[in-house]
Amino acid sequence: MTRAAKTARVTPDGLLQPGLIEAIARFVPSADDFIDFVEAFPEELWTPALAAFMALCDFRHPDLQVHWPWIEVNDTELPPELLDLLRNVAPLRLPLHMSGTVRRLQGLPALIAAASPLITTLVVEFEAEMMSAGDGQAIADLILHCPLLHTLDVTVMSDVQNDNEVSELPALLHAIPHPAVRQLILHLHQARAVPQVGCLVAQWLRTVPGDELVFSRAPGLDPEDVPTLCDAFQANSTLTKISVHDVPGLDGFHGRRLPRTLRSFSWNVFVSRLDDPPAPTDAILDDLAHALEHTKLEKLGCNDIGKLRWRLPAWTLVDHVQSIDCFIRNEAHMAELCVVLPTLPALTSISMRLAMFSTPMLILLIRTLTRCHVTKLDISCASFGREALKVLLAAVPDLPTLQSVHAASNLWTNLDLFHLCRELVAAGRHLEELALAEYITYGAAENTTNYDAVLRMVSLVENPPFVVRNLPSHIEDDVAEALSPSEDSSGRCKLSLRLAS
Repeated sequence: MTRAAKTARVTPDGLLQPGLIEAIARFVPSADDFIDFVEAFPEELWTPALAAFMALCDFRHPDLQVHWPWIEVNDTELPPELLDLLRNVAPLRLPLHMSGTVRRLQGLPALIAAASPLITTLVVEFEAEMMSAGDGQAIADLILHCPLLHTLDVTVMSDVQNDNEVSELPALLHAIPHPAVRQLILHLHQARAVPQVGCLVAQWLRTVPGDELVFSRAPGLDPEDVPTLCDAFQANSTLTKISVHDVPGLDGFHGRRLPRTLRSFSWNVFVSRLDDPPAPTDAILDDLAHALEHTKLEKLGCNDIGKLRWRLPAWTLVDHVQSIDCFIRNEAHMAELCVVLPTLPALTSISMRLAMFSTPMLILLIRTLTRCHVTKLDISCASFGREALKVLLAAVPDLPTLQSVHAASNLWTNLDLFHLCRELVAAGRHLEELALAEYITYGAAENTTNYDAVLRMVSLVENPPFVVRNLPSHIEDDVAEALSPSEDSSGRCKLSLRLAS
C-alpha cells in the first residue's frame, strides 16, 4: 500500500490528542480512508504506532505487504529497520500474516521479539536436513510466545526418517496445544517419529475453543492414544470444520460422536489412486455414521457417501448437506454415488476426481444431475480426452440450475477447443463461470499462440458470451475490447483457460 503526497490540513490546537486520533483510526475500515484520515492531521499529532504504520506503507521490501488493517511478511529474515517498525506498530494490534514458511530457526527469534503481539498466522515446514540439534524445541517455544496466533500450520516435507526427525520433530510438535490457536493444520507426510501427536492434538481439542482441525498422514500414532483422541473429539464443543486424512487407527472414531457444532467434515478424501487405501469396512462406516449423527453438516467430503447415506444414524444427517467432495474409483463407484445424489435435497455443489474415465460414467453423472439442483460442478480426471470435454460442454444447456463448471485433464489442449467451438459457446451462454485447466499445472505456458487463437475465435462469435480476466498484454485490441470485463458484461460468463498449447 502506497500513499500519495498530500498537504495536511491545519487542525485547531487543543481539540485533538494523538491518543484520540489513534483510537478513531482503529475503526476506519478501508486502506484508502485510513490514509486520508491520518494524513488529515499534522504528523506531530500521530502516535508512534501510527507513525510507524505510515512508515511501513512507504517501506520498500520484497517480503513485505501492508494493507490496512493487516500486514503480511513472506520471510523470517528481515532487515533491522523493518523489525523496528513492526515493533513500534505493535500497539495497533494489527494481524500479521506470515505468508512465507518457517523452515529453520534463523531469523525467527528476531521476528518474534519484534512482532509476537501481531503474528496471527504461522506456516512451519519441517525439513530434517535444515534442522540443528535443539532447533525443534526452540521453534516451539517461539511459537508459544505469540499470544494472538490464530492459525498454526505444520507440514513435514520429507518421509525420510533420520536422526533430526527423531529428535527435532517431536519437540517442534509441542507447540500444538497453543492456547490461542483456532485453526490447527497438521500434514505429517508419513513421519514415523511422532507417537505422541495423538495426545497433543487431544490436549488442544480439550483445552482450546478451536474452529478447524486438519490432521493428515500420521501413521505413527500410538495405538494407546487413539481412545484418548477419540474421547477428546467427543468432548469438544466448538469445532466447525474437521478434515482427517490417512490417520491409521482413528477409523470411524470408535463409537464416539463428533461435535454438534460441526458444519464441514472431510474424511479420507484422496486426490489420486496412489493415495487410495482399501475401502473402509462396514464396521468403520457404521462408526462413522454414528459419529456424525448429531451434526448438521453443510459440506461433506467422503469417498463412500453412497454407502454412508443408507446407514440409519446418517439418514437425517445428509438432509443438510449442500456440498460434497469425493474420489471416484471406477464405474461401479460412480453408479453407487449417482443413486444417492438425487436424495440429497440441499445439494448445490459437487467436487469429484476420477481415477479412470469412460463415456458411460460421465453420461450417467450428467443424467443424474438433471434430477438435482446443483449449481457448481468441479470435475477432474487425468485421462479425460476431447470426447469427454465435448460430452461435458454439450450437457451444460440441459442442466438449468448449473452456474459454474470447473474441469481438468492432462490430455486437453487449447487446440481441442477449435473442434468444440459450438459446445464451448453454448455452455458459455448458460453459465456464469467456466474454467478448464490441466489436471496438474506446471506453470504458465511459454508459447501462447494457440491460447491467443482461442481468444480470437470466441471474440468473433456474435454477441460473445465470455469475459476473460487478465488477458495477455499482447492480445489484439479488437479481441481485448470484445472479451475484457466492463460495466455491460455483468451477465456474461467468466472464462478461464489454463491448458497446454
